[in-house]
Amino acid sequence: MDKGRVAKSFGDAAKSYDAAAYLQREVGNKLLELLPDELDGLTLDLGAGTGAFTGLLKQRCSKSGAVVALDLSTQMNLYAKNKLKESVVGWITGDAETLPIANGSINQIYASLSLQWCYNLAQLFSELRRVLAEDGTAYVATLGPNTLHELKHAWKSVDNHQHVNSFLPVDDWLHAAKASGFSIEQVINYPKVLGFNSVINLMKELKAIGAHNVNQNARKSLTGKSKLKKLMAGYEQYRGQDQMLPATYDLIFLKLKV
Repeated sequence: MDKGRVAKSFGDAAKSYDAAAYLQREVGNKLLELLPDELDGLTLDLGAGTGAFTGLLKQRCSKSGAVVALDLSTQMNLYAKNKLKESVVGWITGDAETLPIANGSINQIYASLSLQWCYNLAQLFSELRRVLAEDGTAYVATLGPNTLHELKHAWKSVDNHQHVNSFLPVDDWLHAAKASGFSIEQVINYPKVLGFNSVINLMKELKAIGAHNVNQNARKSLTGKSKLKKLMAGYEQYRGQDQMLPATYDLIFLKLKV
């Protein structure tokens, strides 16, 4: 995964993100259900994006609690800081695999749909473990390999290039977490299917939230009309009785204890 492309993609999508991010809001709220009603100490919003959940985390903090927000994109951080009224300890630009945070300084990590861009899970969980205090907890929502499988298969009828982001299976996440010293307190894995009128609308939404193809071997040239027609024809096999095209998201939720 090209982290530079990830940061630019989400930075470019800062202004359009919230209007299109209804799945992200649903997943973020689902992850919040796993957290305590009151948060003590320091909470890290890891991959804070537009700050939609940074403010909600701040509202849960006890008198001694505080929130720090970190995102890979400086542009996204600036957008969130200007938009959010709730005060937080700081807005940090950084990579989850090399966190610019002191050892043992975080009491809980909240990471909703941000860590799927990390492929070196051993390094990722080593960093999460390093910054968490003893008895700290990491709450993670991420995506599995079956995400957008309909779109992947439809593209195969067009060419052999990679057009859809690839994500790692839940067993890889659990193995890496255990190897880094975490105990697995909760695992939830299920498909969430969204419906779209057309594949074009699906791809427009992915671009609006900055989640279009950012793999290193992604084709960088524009897609011509003939290829789009083939893609649309390839996706039609999935149209359901409700006349909608399904787009599956392979959702993974983890509660990990130090």
